[in-house]
Amino acid sequence: MAESLEFPEYFLFGTATSSYQIEGENVYNDWYYWELKNKLPKTGLACNSWRLYEKDIELMARLGYNAYRFSVEWSRIQPEIEDWRGDVVKTYIDILRRLREASIEPLVTLHHFTNPVWFVRKGGWEKEENIVYFEEFVEKIVEEFKEYVKIWITINEPAVLAYMGWGSGEYPPFKRDAFLYFRVLKNLLIAHAKAYKIIKYVDGNFQVGLAKHFTIFQPAKNYFLDKLVADAANGSFNLTVVEALEKGVLPGIFIKRKYKELRGAYDFWGVNYYTRHIIRFNPLKIMSLFAESLDGREDEVTDMGWDVYPKGLYQILL
Repeated sequence: MAESLEFPEYFLFGTATSSYQIEGENVYNDWYYWELKNKLPKTGLACNSWRLYEKDIELMARLGYNAYRFSVEWSRIQPEIEDWRGDVVKTYIDILRRLREASIEPLVTLHHFTNPVWFVRKGGWEKEENIVYFEEFVEKIVEEFKEYVKIWITINEPAVLAYMGWGSGEYPPFKRDAFLYFRVLKNLLIAHAKAYKIIKYVDGNFQVGLAKHFTIFQPAKNYFLDKLVADAANGSFNLTVVEALEKGVLPGIFIKRKYKELRGAYDFWGVNYYTRHIIRFNPLKIMSLFAESLDGREDEVTDMGWDVYPKGLYQILL
């Protein structure tokens, strides 16, 4: 007989989404810009959640949710540097109010991969001086949402965004530059730390963290080089951001640097877990530290071809 598990009343069950993936008609961000250049699939109306959020919330309540994490679209709220859309903010507030009325705890993500086009044209996350624009956005949103939101995610998966955008070149802006990768990661984490301070200044009881993608790296064979690159992948992917916020230390191309503003800038870790990766040494995979991932080893895989490997979550939490 299967063991029965009981969760405490305060335990939150729900799902998470991103604005670009579900809202529809997000036409002011960098990902849409690349859609127009046929570098990304067209999102169009997506799930049309911007118009159907009332029905979405009703469905959440019927499914028994008591939590929902979603991101607000910076480019929708601020499509131009001097253009702040109050009507958009009001719609988000209506979403928050309806979630509260349905006894669903809202968790708001302030940045989930997409950026306003005007921000990118100024150099985006490649320039540290641009962080101030994100700070201004955070200040406005937290002040507007503070009545409804107690749990905040500053940035979703900063290491993934930095690596996929500037390391492997699979996400906008599709660059492959190790120096830019480390610079962007540093700037994203500094932006997180500044957002953390802004939110805690508004209310010290607010809980603030970031969403971190954790995964399992296993060597393909019991070979020295396979084990070496699997360990290196684990350190680079899983531990870099953790050490940055716990110790205030962040690696660069050649040396580690100290950033005291990063240390302790979190109340919790948002753990995003999807799969495990079987790793083998490949001398041609320079940008991934010579690690090649062999996905699709399990009988069941996701639509992205990733192994369905649930016990990996247990391993990560340990």
